[in-house]
Amino acid sequence: MFNVLKDNNNKMASGVKVQQIVKEEFDEMKLRKKYSYMLLGMTDDLTEVCVKKVADKDAKWEDLREDLENIFNQQQCVYVLVDFKATEAYALHGKILLFLWSPELAKIKSKMLYTTTLNAVKTKLADGFKEITALHELSDLDPSEIAKSI
Repeated sequence: MFNVLKDNNNKMASGVKVQQIVKEEFDEMKLRKKYSYMLLGMTDDLTEVCVKKVADKDAKWEDLREDLENIFNQQQCVYVLVDFKATEAYALHGKILLFLWSPELAKIKSKMLYTTTLNAVKTKLADGFKEITALHELSDLDPSEIAKSI
């Protein structure tokens, strides 16, 4: 019999655990407004979700787009947490968004692993964010289009 239900260690169907530092850094972002965005990814052994990058509170949307473009070119997936404080014109001020950055050219295995682990990430973070659908193309990174989808 398959055991794919969540256990008490923040693991999901993929068996990947979310490191405690992910929650701690997210709380810094949410409560203390310390970061503009965070990139979360898998450890090299694919057993845990870890913090790959935090961007200081002065980082702009263009900085995030540049980071995601680099990841796109490497055909990798990441989870993104972004505070839209810098984009008030899009009526998203003060909202933290969570999405999976899953480029179309990323390996199927990677896409599947990240998709099946997303619930573990959401469970670990608990609250304080709005999830949007996965983004796949650089053209998906238009803040005005993201605002319309919320």
